[in-house]
Amino acid sequence: MSAVLTTENPKTKENMTIDDMFPKDHIVGADIGEGKSYALVIEDFRQQEVWDIAKSKKERRKVMKTVWVLRFKGAAKHLILNVTNAESVVEIAGSRKMADWVGKTVELYAKWVDAFGKRYFVVRIRKVTER
Repeated sequence: MSAVLTTENPKTKENMTIDDMFPKDHIVGADIGEGKSYALVIEDFRQQEVWDIAKSKKERRKVMKTVWVLRFKGAAKHLILNVTNAESVVEIAGSRKMADWVGKTVELYAKWVDAFGKRYFVVRIRKVTER
C-alpha cells in the first residue's frame, strides 16, 4: 500500500530511501512511485499554512506561506495544489469552481520534469481513463 493512502512505513534498513528518512505530510512523487498511479476521490479543498524556503541572493530562511490543498477520501496525506494540477482538475471536473471538484475521481501519477535548471519527480493529475 502506498504512503498516499497510509502513514505506515514497513521499510527495513535494507530498503530504506531518503524519502523514508524525511517523510512529508503531503503527497510527493516518491509516495506514488514511477509507473504507478492512484485513482482518488476529492473529498475537500482548503487553504493551509506550510513552511517554505525563502531564497534571496543573501540568505535562505524558513517562512510560512499559505497554499491550497486537496484532500482525498481514504488518503492519509493531502496534495499541495499548483497551477498545473489545478488546471488538470478544472478540465476533469468541467468547472473552475472548486466546490464542483468535490466528489470527482482523479488519478494521481508521478513523472520527471525539468524546471528551474533542475530535475524533479512531481505529482500530476489526469482523468482516470487516460494512460
